[in-house]
Amino acid sequence: MIYRNTRQRKEVYDVIKGVNRHLTAEQVMEVLKKENKKVGLATVYRNLNYLSENKLIRKFEENGVVFYDGNPETHDHLHCVICNKYFDIPSLVKDKDLSKIERDWGFKVEEHFMTYEGVCGNCRKIGG
Repeated sequence: MIYRNTRQRKEVYDVIKGVNRHLTAEQVMEVLKKENKKVGLATVYRNLNYLSENKLIRKFEENGVVFYDGNPETHDHLHCVICNKYFDIPSLVKDKDLSKIERDWGFKVEEHFMTYEGVCGNCRKIGG
């Protein structure tokens, strides 16, 4: 199916690219509503899937929740278990490590990311 670049797709993309955090489709919808954009939830999902399939954004799942990330480059995540925010960090796994995995296990790695669980600096300040 061929999609054209639509106003709604641009609005969804702008939301994802415009925040430094990972959002669910419902959170993208909330931002659009606050900006008085007229986009339905099905349209948000369709456009997020299109953007993800075309590698303009990343889609990942953590604990059964699907998040969308405006950074399509390979990277890892820090996840704060208190505020539930995700932060991008450069990938700590190097190409030589992936080559070793592929050689030792016979497994072709097509994509990877790691999530490190902990408490972010802001929540640590609040918690004392």
